[in-house]
Amino acid sequence: MSYTDHLNRYGNPANEGQIIIREYIRRPETLADAESIKLYDQSAAEAIEEARRMIEDLTEYRQALAARYASLEVMPYKRILRIERENYSYTGIKYRVTIAKHREDGTEVKELEEVYPGKERHIALKRFAELQKQHPGIESEKHIEKSKWER
Repeated sequence: MSYTDHLNRYGNPANEGQIIIREYIRRPETLADAESIKLYDQSAAEAIEEARRMIEDLTEYRQALAARYASLEVMPYKRILRIERENYSYTGIKYRVTIAKHREDGTEVKELEEVYPGKERHIALKRFAELQKQHPGIESEKHIEKSKWER
């Protein structure tokens, strides 16, 4: 077995999973016959074996995490400065200014994120221009047009 076996849901690969051990136990002094003692002893032995397998799986998982960390440290990336207009009926219009690292494998890590209310559009655009000057050569994206449904 491997830690990857815990990352399946209904037979399909998943991004997350759980490792859980559950065991029902009773106080030994409450058990009255040899048959029930044997049953609980066998159940405890199986839980111990399951725990050993899970320790092996989690050890393998930690090794995979260390390998991922090492690959992220040397993976090429590009930085992107972006301003986006968001309009949600429950929060209203907002402008989001971000600087993010886009890695070669498609992952993204935000280095900076600032949100401005719709009435402060000019401040958001000013901040965007200021960040462009502070980071020469950074790739910039503007997404501040109204959505089709707003027109």
